[in-house]
Amino acid sequence: MPNPLIVSRNFGSKRSLAVIAGDIWKWKLKAKNENLFDDFLFSTAKWLGAVKDKKRFSLRTNKKFYSRNEQVEFVAELYTESFDPLSDGEVSVTLNSPQGKTNFNLSSIGSGIYQGIYKPETPGDYTFSGVATLDGKAIATDGGNFNIGDINIELLNPYTDAGFLRNLSSITGGEFYYNNNYLKLFDDLTQFNKESAVEIKTTETHNLWNNPWLLLIIVLLLSLEWFFRKREGMM
Repeated sequence: MPNPLIVSRNFGSKRSLAVIAGDIWKWKLKAKNENLFDDFLFSTAKWLGAVKDKKRFSLRTNKKFYSRNEQVEFVAELYTESFDPLSDGEVSVTLNSPQGKTNFNLSSIGSGIYQGIYKPETPGDYTFSGVATLDGKAIATDGGNFNIGDINIELLNPYTDAGFLRNLSSITGGEFYYNNNYLKLFDDLTQFNKESAVEIKTTETHNLWNNPWLLLIIVLLLSLEWFFRKREGMM
């Protein structure tokens, strides 16, 4: 470009930017977007002050070592060249496991952060690589590794966590019992059953004079009584 307007360069760990124009303060007055000039100065300052070793795209797992059947959480961060969070990109992950390759995408949760969950099936060493793309064009890559140990997470701490159980019972409105006061459990259950027992009474009313079949039965019984009384000479 023979007559550039803006020139930037990287020199070692330093960055520089030059605007080869005069009266640039007029940009703010003539621009249709009144924030354009301020955004330009702000982004320029961020780019000049950004840490050189900071990457536009980083992909990592929440841990390096996992036990068997433990979920692996992937977290990625994506930024623009001026290190503003970029949330409308796409992050795809290729995972190399003892069983082969697996591909999946991470979901954007805003502020340039992407997340995804993977549940490994077999122990061993895993490696992964990620590609960040914007509008179908790859803009950065990153990768890493982690290990799945042949350890059952349920057996890492087989002892009773009394503090956790006590807090859980307090939050849910329950009670926590030690082995030395377990008999109190039966008393509490008895009291609970008494308090929770509900007596239900129902009342049904039937009007006999509105039932023609019942009236017919009554007339029939009275007629039979009259018949037998007369036959036995009781009338």
